[in-house]
Amino acid sequence: MSNRGSSPHCYFVVGIRSNFRGLLKDAIETAKRYGYVARILDIHQIVSGWEKHPNDWDEVGLQDEVVLFSTTREFGRFVAKNVDHESPVLFLYPPDRFIRKFWFKFQRRKAPVGLVTIGPVPSLQHCSQAGLMGLRKILFLMLRPLKALFKPSLAFWVVSGTACTNKDRRMFRSWRSAQLIYAHSIDYELFRLMSMDSNNLTRNDGRVVLLDQGWFSKPLPEYYRKPSIYPPTTYDNYRRGILDFLARIEKHTDCPVVIGCHPKADLAETQRLYEGYEVVRGATKELVARASMVVANSTTSIQFAVLFRKPILLFTSDELETSVMAPLVAGYQHELGLELVNIDRLSGVSEIIDRVAIDEERYGVYINRYIKQDASPQLPLWEIVFQGLAKSTGGPLPSAT
Repeated sequence: MSNRGSSPHCYFVVGIRSNFRGLLKDAIETAKRYGYVARILDIHQIVSGWEKHPNDWDEVGLQDEVVLFSTTREFGRFVAKNVDHESPVLFLYPPDRFIRKFWFKFQRRKAPVGLVTIGPVPSLQHCSQAGLMGLRKILFLMLRPLKALFKPSLAFWVVSGTACTNKDRRMFRSWRSAQLIYAHSIDYELFRLMSMDSNNLTRNDGRVVLLDQGWFSKPLPEYYRKPSIYPPTTYDNYRRGILDFLARIEKHTDCPVVIGCHPKADLAETQRLYEGYEVVRGATKELVARASMVVANSTTSIQFAVLFRKPILLFTSDELETSVMAPLVAGYQHELGLELVNIDRLSGVSEIIDRVAIDEERYGVYINRYIKQDASPQLPLWEIVFQGLAKSTGGPLPSAT
Protein backbone atom coordinates (compact mmCIF):
# COMPACT_ATOMS: atom_id res chain seq x y z
CA MET A 1 0.00 0.00 0.00
CA SER A 2 1.23 3.45 -0.82
CA ASN A 3 1.92 5.96 1.95
CA ARG A 4 2.06 9.00 -0.29
CA GLY A 5 -0.93 10.90 1.09
CA SER A 6 -4.01 12.16 -0.70
CA SER A 7 -2.47 14.05 -3.65
CA PRO A 8 -1.64 11.96 -6.74
CA HIS A 9 2.03 11.66 -7.61
CA CYS A 10 3.74 11.65 -10.98
CA TYR A 11 7.33 10.74 -11.75
CA PHE A 12 9.83 11.77 -14.40
CA VAL A 13 12.56 9.16 -14.90
CA VAL A 14 15.87 10.52 -16.16
CA GLY A 15 18.28 7.86 -17.38
CA ILE A 16 21.33 9.91 -18.34
CA ARG A 17 22.70 13.25 -17.26
CA SER A 18 20.18 15.77 -18.50
CA ASN A 19 21.04 18.72 -20.74
CA PHE A 20 17.54 20.14 -20.31
CA ARG A 21 17.16 20.44 -16.55
CA GLY A 22 15.61 23.87 -16.97
CA LEU A 23 12.73 22.43 -18.98
CA LEU A 24 12.15 19.80 -16.33
CA LYS A 25 11.61 22.66 -13.92
CA ASP A 26 8.78 23.77 -16.23
CA ALA A 27 7.49 20.19 -16.15
CA ILE A 28 7.42 20.13 -12.36
CA GLU A 29 5.59 23.45 -12.19
CA THR A 30 3.02 22.32 -14.77
CA ALA A 31 2.49 19.03 -12.93
CA LYS A 32 1.84 20.90 -9.69
CA ARG A 33 -0.72 23.11 -11.45
CA TYR A 34 -2.51 19.94 -12.53
CA GLY A 35 -2.66 18.77 -8.91
CA TYR A 36 0.26 16.32 -8.87
CA VAL A 37 3.09 15.97 -6.42
CA ALA A 38 5.90 15.64 -8.96
CA ARG A 39 9.29 14.00 -8.50
CA ILE A 40 12.28 13.45 -10.79
CA LEU A 41 13.88 10.02 -10.37
CA ASP A 42 17.53 10.29 -11.40
CA ILE A 43 18.96 6.85 -12.26
CA HIS A 44 21.86 7.97 -14.42
CA GLN A 45 24.51 6.69 -12.01
CA ILE A 46 23.04 3.18 -12.21
CA VAL A 47 22.55 3.25 -15.97
CA SER A 48 25.71 5.04 -17.00
CA GLY A 49 28.16 3.50 -14.54
CA TRP A 50 29.94 6.75 -13.70
CA GLU A 51 31.97 6.61 -10.51
CA LYS A 52 31.03 10.15 -9.55
CA HIS A 53 27.38 11.07 -9.21
CA PRO A 54 27.15 14.79 -9.99
CA ASN A 55 24.22 16.49 -8.32
CA ASP A 56 23.68 19.56 -10.45
CA TRP A 57 19.93 19.86 -10.02
CA ASP A 58 20.42 22.65 -7.52
CA GLU A 59 21.59 24.82 -10.42
CA VAL A 60 17.96 25.06 -11.54
CA GLY A 61 16.38 24.94 -8.07
CA LEU A 62 15.13 21.34 -8.33
CA GLN A 63 17.14 19.72 -5.55
CA ASP A 64 13.99 19.21 -3.44
CA GLU A 65 12.11 17.49 -6.28
CA VAL A 66 14.88 15.07 -7.30
CA VAL A 67 15.49 11.61 -5.84
CA LEU A 68 18.98 10.28 -6.61
CA PHE A 69 19.64 6.53 -6.85
CA SER A 70 22.92 4.64 -6.78
CA THR A 71 21.65 1.03 -6.89
CA THR A 72 18.79 -0.83 -8.59
CA ARG A 73 17.71 -2.28 -5.24
CA GLU A 74 17.38 1.20 -3.77
CA PHE A 75 15.27 2.23 -6.75
CA GLY A 76 13.05 -0.85 -6.40
CA ARG A 77 12.37 -0.14 -2.73
CA PHE A 78 11.35 3.43 -3.55
CA VAL A 79 8.93 2.30 -6.27
CA ALA A 80 7.37 -0.38 -4.04
CA LYS A 81 6.80 2.15 -1.26
CA ASN A 82 5.60 5.17 -3.24
CA VAL A 83 4.07 4.18 -6.59
CA ASP A 84 0.59 2.84 -7.30
CA HIS A 85 -1.96 2.69 -10.13
CA GLU A 86 -2.68 6.42 -9.83
CA SER A 87 0.94 7.46 -10.41
CA PRO A 88 1.72 8.41 -14.05
CA VAL A 89 5.37 7.69 -14.87
CA LEU A 90 7.09 9.55 -17.70
CA PHE A 91 10.31 8.04 -19.01
CA LEU A 92 12.44 10.49 -20.95
CA TYR A 93 14.33 7.67 -22.69
CA PRO A 94 13.03 4.55 -24.46
CA PRO A 95 13.18 1.18 -22.66
CA ASP A 96 16.38 -0.18 -24.19
CA ARG A 97 18.32 -2.94 -22.46
CA PHE A 98 19.65 -0.48 -19.87
CA ILE A 99 16.30 1.13 -18.98
CA ARG A 100 13.87 -1.78 -19.34
CA LYS A 101 14.32 -3.21 -15.84
CA PHE A 102 13.26 0.09 -14.28
CA TRP A 103 10.22 0.25 -16.53
CA PHE A 104 9.06 -3.20 -15.36
CA LYS A 105 9.25 -2.17 -11.70
CA PHE A 106 6.57 0.45 -12.34
CA GLN A 107 4.44 -1.97 -14.33
CA ARG A 108 4.40 -4.40 -11.41
CA ARG A 109 2.82 -1.59 -9.39
CA LYS A 110 0.14 -1.19 -12.11
CA ALA A 111 1.27 2.38 -12.75
CA PRO A 112 0.48 3.98 -16.15
CA VAL A 113 3.92 4.19 -17.74
CA GLY A 114 4.64 6.27 -20.82
CA LEU A 115 7.46 7.56 -22.96
CA VAL A 116 8.27 11.17 -23.73
CA THR A 117 10.17 11.03 -27.01
CA ILE A 118 12.74 13.80 -26.71
CA GLY A 119 13.18 13.91 -30.47
CA PRO A 120 14.31 11.17 -32.84
CA VAL A 121 17.09 11.67 -35.37
CA PRO A 122 17.38 10.08 -38.81
CA SER A 123 19.71 7.14 -39.30
CA LEU A 124 20.63 5.07 -42.34
CA GLN A 125 22.56 1.82 -42.10
CA HIS A 126 25.65 1.19 -44.18
CA CYS A 127 24.95 -0.25 -47.61
CA SER A 128 27.61 -2.90 -46.92
CA GLN A 129 25.26 -4.41 -44.34
CA ALA A 130 22.46 -4.91 -46.83
CA GLY A 131 23.42 -8.51 -47.57
CA LEU A 132 22.76 -9.51 -43.98
CA MET A 133 19.40 -7.80 -43.71
CA GLY A 134 17.42 -10.65 -45.25
CA LEU A 135 18.68 -13.20 -42.72
CA ARG A 136 18.28 -10.77 -39.86
CA LYS A 137 14.70 -10.06 -40.86
CA ILE A 138 13.86 -13.77 -41.03
CA LEU A 139 15.34 -14.39 -37.58
CA PHE A 140 13.55 -11.35 -36.19
CA LEU A 141 10.17 -12.55 -37.49
CA MET A 142 10.75 -16.03 -36.08
CA LEU A 143 11.64 -14.72 -32.64
CA ARG A 144 9.04 -11.93 -32.49
CA PRO A 145 6.36 -13.88 -30.53
CA LEU A 146 8.92 -14.94 -27.91
CA LYS A 147 10.55 -11.51 -27.63
CA ALA A 148 7.14 -9.87 -27.16
CA LEU A 149 6.80 -11.63 -23.80
CA PHE A 150 9.76 -9.66 -22.48
CA LYS A 151 8.77 -6.25 -23.82
CA PRO A 152 7.24 -3.51 -21.67
CA SER A 153 3.73 -2.26 -22.23
CA LEU A 154 2.92 1.37 -22.94
CA ALA A 155 0.03 3.38 -21.48
CA PHE A 156 0.73 6.66 -23.26
CA TRP A 157 3.28 8.03 -25.68
CA VAL A 158 4.29 11.67 -26.08
CA VAL A 159 5.50 11.93 -29.67
CA SER A 160 7.08 14.77 -31.59
CA GLY A 161 7.51 14.01 -35.30
CA THR A 162 5.75 11.34 -37.33
CA ALA A 163 8.94 9.23 -37.32
CA CYS A 164 8.72 8.64 -33.55
CA THR A 165 6.45 5.63 -33.64
CA ASN A 166 8.32 4.11 -36.59
CA LYS A 167 11.62 4.30 -34.74
CA ASP A 168 10.79 2.98 -31.25
CA ARG A 169 7.54 1.04 -31.52
CA ARG A 170 9.18 -2.42 -31.62
CA MET A 171 10.44 -1.84 -28.07
CA PHE A 172 6.89 -2.25 -26.76
CA ARG A 173 4.45 -5.10 -26.46
CA SER A 174 1.28 -3.11 -27.11
CA TRP A 175 2.13 0.28 -28.53
CA ARG A 176 -1.00 0.41 -30.72
CA SER A 177 -3.24 0.57 -27.65
CA ALA A 178 -1.27 3.45 -26.12
CA GLN A 179 -2.73 6.93 -25.99
CA LEU A 180 -0.71 9.08 -28.40
CA ILE A 181 -0.10 12.63 -27.19
CA TYR A 182 1.03 14.78 -30.12
CA ALA A 183 3.52 17.33 -28.87
CA HIS A 184 6.99 18.39 -30.01
CA SER A 185 10.64 17.77 -29.22
CA ILE A 186 12.64 19.30 -26.39
CA ASP A 187 14.66 21.23 -28.98
CA TYR A 188 11.48 22.71 -30.41
CA GLU A 189 10.40 23.82 -26.94
CA LEU A 190 13.71 25.65 -26.51
CA PHE A 191 13.25 27.14 -29.98
CA ARG A 192 9.68 28.18 -29.13
CA LEU A 193 10.84 29.99 -26.00
CA MET A 194 13.61 31.78 -27.89
CA SER A 195 11.23 32.74 -30.67
CA MET A 196 9.16 34.83 -28.29
CA ASP A 197 11.85 37.47 -28.91
CA SER A 198 11.71 38.18 -32.64
CA ASN A 199 15.32 39.44 -32.55
CA ASN A 200 16.47 35.86 -32.04
CA LEU A 201 15.01 34.90 -35.42
CA THR A 202 16.46 37.72 -37.48
CA ARG A 203 19.95 38.37 -36.10
CA ASN A 204 22.97 37.14 -38.05
CA ASP A 205 26.42 37.91 -36.70
CA GLY A 206 28.21 36.60 -39.79
CA ARG A 207 29.97 33.73 -38.04
CA VAL A 208 30.19 30.07 -39.01
CA VAL A 209 29.37 27.75 -36.09
CA LEU A 210 30.96 24.32 -35.71
CA LEU A 211 28.91 22.06 -33.43
CA ASP A 212 31.43 20.02 -31.46
CA GLN A 213 30.32 16.66 -30.04
CA GLY A 214 32.75 16.26 -27.17
CA TRP A 215 34.17 13.00 -28.48
CA PHE A 216 37.42 13.30 -26.55
CA SER A 217 36.46 14.94 -23.26
CA LYS A 218 32.86 14.34 -22.22
CA PRO A 219 32.12 11.64 -19.61
CA LEU A 220 30.91 8.42 -21.16
CA PRO A 221 28.41 5.82 -19.99
CA GLU A 222 29.99 2.47 -19.19
CA TYR A 223 28.50 0.79 -22.27
CA TYR A 224 30.28 3.31 -24.55
CA ARG A 225 33.72 2.74 -23.03
CA LYS A 226 34.98 0.50 -25.79
CA PRO A 227 37.88 1.53 -28.03
CA SER A 228 36.13 -0.12 -30.97
CA ILE A 229 33.11 2.18 -30.51
CA TYR A 230 34.16 5.43 -28.87
CA PRO A 231 35.66 7.82 -29.60
CA PRO A 232 34.68 7.34 -33.26
CA THR A 233 37.94 8.86 -34.52
CA THR A 234 41.47 9.30 -33.23
CA TYR A 235 42.39 12.61 -31.65
CA ASP A 236 45.38 13.47 -33.82
CA ASN A 237 43.73 12.59 -37.12
CA TYR A 238 40.56 14.49 -36.27
CA ARG A 239 42.42 17.56 -35.02
CA ARG A 240 44.63 17.77 -38.08
CA GLY A 241 41.72 17.39 -40.50
CA ILE A 242 39.22 19.64 -38.74
CA LEU A 243 41.66 22.53 -38.24
CA ASP A 244 42.59 22.43 -41.92
CA PHE A 245 38.90 22.34 -42.83
CA LEU A 246 37.98 25.28 -40.61
CA ALA A 247 40.88 27.36 -41.95
CA ARG A 248 39.63 26.80 -45.49
CA ILE A 249 36.08 27.77 -44.51
CA GLU A 250 37.29 31.04 -43.02
CA LYS A 251 39.43 31.83 -46.04
CA HIS A 252 36.71 31.05 -48.57
CA THR A 253 33.76 32.65 -46.78
CA ASP A 254 35.63 35.48 -45.06
CA CYS A 255 33.59 34.60 -41.95
CA PRO A 256 35.13 33.74 -38.57
CA VAL A 257 34.46 30.29 -37.14
CA VAL A 258 33.26 29.82 -33.55
CA ILE A 259 33.04 26.45 -31.81
CA GLY A 260 29.85 25.44 -30.01
CA CYS A 261 31.21 23.26 -27.19
CA HIS A 262 29.22 20.15 -26.25
CA PRO A 263 27.49 20.83 -22.89
CA LYS A 264 29.10 17.80 -21.27
CA ALA A 265 32.58 18.32 -22.71
CA ASP A 266 35.50 19.75 -20.79
CA LEU A 267 35.88 23.38 -21.88
CA ALA A 268 39.68 23.52 -21.48
CA GLU A 269 40.15 20.29 -23.45
CA THR A 270 37.86 21.55 -26.19
CA GLN A 271 39.82 24.82 -26.38
CA ARG A 272 43.04 22.84 -26.81
CA LEU A 273 41.46 20.71 -29.53
CA TYR A 274 40.36 23.76 -31.51
CA GLU A 275 43.38 25.92 -30.71
CA GLY A 276 43.07 29.39 -32.21
CA TYR A 277 39.26 29.42 -32.33
CA GLU A 278 36.75 30.88 -29.90
CA VAL A 279 34.98 28.13 -27.95
CA VAL A 280 31.60 28.82 -26.33
CA ARG A 281 29.76 26.42 -24.02
CA GLY A 282 26.19 26.63 -22.80
CA ALA A 283 24.86 28.73 -25.69
CA THR A 284 24.46 26.30 -28.60
CA LYS A 285 21.02 27.42 -29.69
CA GLU A 286 21.99 31.08 -29.42
CA LEU A 287 25.09 30.52 -31.56
CA VAL A 288 23.06 28.67 -34.19
CA ALA A 289 20.32 31.32 -34.20
CA ARG A 290 22.86 33.98 -35.17
CA ALA A 291 25.08 31.89 -37.48
CA SER A 292 25.61 32.42 -41.18
CA MET A 293 26.26 28.69 -41.62
CA VAL A 294 26.36 25.62 -39.35
CA VAL A 295 29.02 22.90 -39.67
CA ALA A 296 28.37 19.54 -38.00
CA ASN A 297 28.84 15.80 -38.11
CA SER A 298 25.93 14.02 -36.40
CA THR A 299 24.90 16.06 -33.36
CA THR A 300 21.24 16.36 -32.45
CA SER A 301 21.77 20.14 -32.32
CA ILE A 302 21.40 20.06 -36.11
CA GLN A 303 17.72 20.31 -35.18
CA PHE A 304 18.33 23.93 -34.13
CA ALA A 305 19.88 24.72 -37.51
CA VAL A 306 16.77 23.35 -39.21
CA LEU A 307 14.41 25.30 -36.95
CA PHE A 308 16.32 28.56 -37.37
CA ARG A 309 16.59 27.91 -41.13
CA LYS A 310 20.38 27.94 -41.32
CA PRO A 311 22.51 26.46 -44.12
CA ILE A 312 24.14 23.22 -42.92
CA LEU A 313 27.42 21.68 -44.09
CA LEU A 314 28.10 18.14 -42.90
CA PHE A 315 31.60 16.75 -42.49
CA THR A 316 33.05 13.28 -42.12
CA SER A 317 36.49 11.67 -42.33
CA ASP A 318 37.98 8.37 -43.36
CA GLU A 319 37.69 7.12 -39.78
CA LEU A 320 34.23 8.57 -39.14
CA GLU A 321 32.90 6.89 -42.28
CA THR A 322 33.44 3.49 -40.64
CA SER A 323 32.30 4.50 -37.14
CA VAL A 324 29.03 4.43 -35.21
CA MET A 325 28.41 8.00 -36.39
CA ALA A 326 28.23 7.09 -40.06
CA PRO A 327 24.53 6.01 -40.12
CA LEU A 328 23.53 9.26 -38.40
CA VAL A 329 25.47 11.40 -40.88
CA ALA A 330 23.90 9.45 -43.73
CA GLY A 331 20.46 9.98 -42.21
CA TYR A 332 20.86 13.76 -42.00
CA GLN A 333 22.30 13.92 -45.50
CA HIS A 334 19.44 11.87 -46.92
CA GLU A 335 16.61 13.69 -45.13
CA LEU A 336 17.89 17.24 -45.64
CA GLY A 337 19.76 16.87 -48.94
CA LEU A 338 22.96 18.25 -47.40
CA GLU A 339 26.45 18.59 -48.81
CA LEU A 340 29.08 16.35 -47.18
CA VAL A 341 32.83 17.07 -46.90
CA ASN A 342 35.49 14.49 -46.01
CA ILE A 343 38.04 16.47 -43.97
CA ASP A 344 40.77 14.02 -45.02
CA ARG A 345 40.12 14.83 -48.69
CA LEU A 346 39.56 18.56 -49.04
CA SER A 347 40.15 19.02 -52.74
CA GLY A 348 37.19 20.87 -54.23
CA VAL A 349 35.91 21.98 -50.81
CA SER A 350 35.40 25.58 -51.99
CA GLU A 351 32.94 24.45 -54.65
CA ILE A 352 31.07 22.37 -52.06
CA ILE A 353 30.80 25.35 -49.70
CA ASP A 354 29.41 27.46 -52.53
CA ARG A 355 26.62 24.90 -53.04
CA VAL A 356 25.46 24.94 -49.42
CA ALA A 357 21.89 26.25 -49.29
CA ILE A 358 18.59 25.93 -47.45
CA ASP A 359 16.02 23.60 -49.00
CA GLU A 360 12.81 24.97 -47.52
CA GLU A 361 10.73 21.99 -48.61
CA ARG A 362 13.12 19.43 -47.10
CA TYR A 363 13.48 21.45 -43.90
CA GLY A 364 9.69 21.56 -43.54
CA VAL A 365 9.32 17.83 -44.13
CA TYR A 366 12.11 17.15 -41.64
CA ILE A 367 10.39 19.22 -38.94
CA ASN A 368 7.15 17.31 -39.45
CA ARG A 369 8.93 13.94 -39.29
CA TYR A 370 11.35 14.50 -36.44
CA ILE A 371 10.60 17.67 -34.47
CA LYS A 372 6.95 18.76 -34.53
CA GLN A 373 4.22 17.32 -36.64
CA ASP A 374 1.43 19.40 -38.04
CA ALA A 375 -1.18 17.78 -35.75
CA SER A 376 0.40 19.05 -32.53
CA PRO A 377 -0.93 22.24 -30.89
CA GLN A 378 1.03 25.45 -30.47
CA LEU A 379 1.26 25.22 -26.70
CA PRO A 380 4.06 24.79 -24.15
CA LEU A 381 5.37 21.22 -24.22
CA TRP A 382 4.37 20.19 -20.70
CA GLU A 383 0.95 21.79 -21.04
CA ILE A 384 0.34 19.46 -24.00
CA VAL A 385 1.67 16.48 -22.03
CA PHE A 386 -0.54 16.99 -18.97
CA GLN A 387 -3.60 17.79 -21.06
CA GLY A 388 -3.02 14.45 -22.74
CA LEU A 389 -2.53 12.68 -19.40
CA ALA A 390 -5.83 14.07 -18.16
CA LYS A 391 -7.52 12.35 -21.12
CA SER A 392 -5.54 9.09 -21.20
CA THR A 393 -5.29 8.29 -17.46
CA GLY A 394 -8.21 10.25 -16.05
CA GLY A 395 -5.75 12.45 -14.21
CA PRO A 396 -6.59 15.79 -12.61
CA LEU A 397 -7.34 18.94 -14.54
CA PRO A 398 -5.33 22.12 -13.97
CA SER A 399 -6.19 24.34 -11.04
CA ALA A 400 -7.49 27.82 -11.72
CA THR A 401 -4.80 30.49 -11.99
